[in-house]
Amino acid sequence: MAEQRWRERFSPSWLWRLPPSSGQVALTFDDGPLEGTTPSLLSELERLDIISTHFLVGERAAAAPDLVRAIRDDGHEIANHAFQHKSFLLRSAAYQRQSILRAEEAIRRSCGATSWLYRPCFGQFNVWTQGVLRRLNYTGVIWSLIAQDWIEQDDDELWQRIRVRLHEGAIIVLHDGHPTTARVIRLLPRLADEVRTRGWNFVPLTPPAVNPPGKDT
Repeated sequence: MAEQRWRERFSPSWLWRLPPSSGQVALTFDDGPLEGTTPSLLSELERLDIISTHFLVGERAAAAPDLVRAIRDDGHEIANHAFQHKSFLLRSAAYQRQSILRAEEAIRRSCGATSWLYRPCFGQFNVWTQGVLRRLNYTGVIWSLIAQDWIEQDDDELWQRIRVRLHEGAIIVLHDGHPTTARVIRLLPRLADEVRTRGWNFVPLTPPAVNPPGKDT
């Protein structure tokens, strides 16, 4: 938690959380889409009446355009998670720009949508990243709640990791397209009940300011 606060303090241009008294929570999913997991995830989100934000890997979006369209058609927000799932920590500005633009093109070709949100893989970025995002008219997004849902743990253990960290204004990151996604899907009813019992709502991420008239491509 201390490391998280330190990163937020020194990277204020990134979106880490929603306003703390907003009565809102943003549920986000990284790394999709994938045929073996995304349809089941979308079905459960629809059953629970949750709108979420999906940070898509460009090469996966290009390989499964029907799933990208399904995410969009279900009313979820589509966002950019680079073309390949690689850290930007040691990557040049040119590499980062190319990766983001290739993912954007894959998303656009799949469903006609243009994303204005970008999340770096592994949450890692460097001194060049913010300049790249600014020139491309993107808002960078991290998270305020991560539960390491990609590691092996039982359902109750994962739920407790989420429950004790859950807070008003949370940006929650979970994962699609992983062997552990089935466990994530099973815990969604508990998450929905907890959020609503606390009097909060699930919302997409895009703020009104993030809708520039054009993009620098």
